[in-house]
Amino acid sequence: MYSVVIPTYNSVRTIQKTIESVLTQTIPAKKIYVIDDLSDDFPQLKCILESYGSIICLVESAVKTNAANNRNRGWALAHEKFVFFLDSDDEWLPFHAEEVINIFNADMLLDCVCTAFLVKESNGNSYTCNSTILDMKKVDNPLDLFFTGHFDFRSSCIALKKETYDRVRFDPFLKKHQDWDLFLSLVTNKVFIERLTKPTVQINEIGNNRMSAKNNLEASFYFIKKWERYQNKFNFDRLCKMFYVSACNNNAAQEVKTLNDYLSRTRNDMISPAIRIFSLVSESSFFLAKKMLSKWIFIAELKKNLKYKYSLLRLFK
Repeated sequence: MYSVVIPTYNSVRTIQKTIESVLTQTIPAKKIYVIDDLSDDFPQLKCILESYGSIICLVESAVKTNAANNRNRGWALAHEKFVFFLDSDDEWLPFHAEEVINIFNADMLLDCVCTAFLVKESNGNSYTCNSTILDMKKVDNPLDLFFTGHFDFRSSCIALKKETYDRVRFDPFLKKHQDWDLFLSLVTNKVFIERLTKPTVQINEIGNNRMSAKNNLEASFYFIKKWERYQNKFNFDRLCKMFYVSACNNNAAQEVKTLNDYLSRTRNDMISPAIRIFSLVSESSFFLAKKMLSKWIFIAELKKNLKYKYSLLRLFK
């Protein structure tokens, strides 16, 4: 009834837990497509996956590309009615596939289902995302969903009908924000999406190997440019704050300079006074910049909006 696509790169330390979380589903998968991106550990990966038998289809790459391209490759190979996606360091809870398939079966017009998820951090903390009930049909600007604290769209949490591949795909030119980009592509192509507010996936944000945990302003600017018709002052300001948090927390002075150069070329009516002041301060002093960021986070705490606080603290995904 369904297949699973897992893009992988140097993931031998995590891939077994990921695969086993699929194999222990209450409704079993027909096929698991593991698309390798020219990993250094490919021989070990091949050895591990061969132990699971014919349910695994390991696809080797001749050249290195990225996760988006490899998700598309797996999506194209799949023959089952539903295609699920999973990153090679995340895990499904045992009822994930059953819950999603039940939603599909309840509404034959649906093309995509996304679920809530648990985030497990390296410090042992965890929190739930996407559990708030939200009618996406009533949202005027889809991009605003990502900055309300009530919504996120992760590749490990989505399933689509196989035929959707003919209408929408992951953008192979994006090195970051690939799942957000897919969501916006789905919405603008009028693909019907439903959410499951029950968390059925565990996102493991442990270590520095995840692409979402790395700074890549070039990819972020590509994303902004691609979807600028949906930009407004509200979400543009939130984007800038997230970029600054990411760069300053990692002492990435060059990225702050890149961001400031970008802002200097951007329409002034898109930039709030707070962002303008911060861009000037960050050019001269990381210390002052971090103090300003601390104030933003403190204000979020005063508002008692922990999800907004997390959105500031998280590296912009």
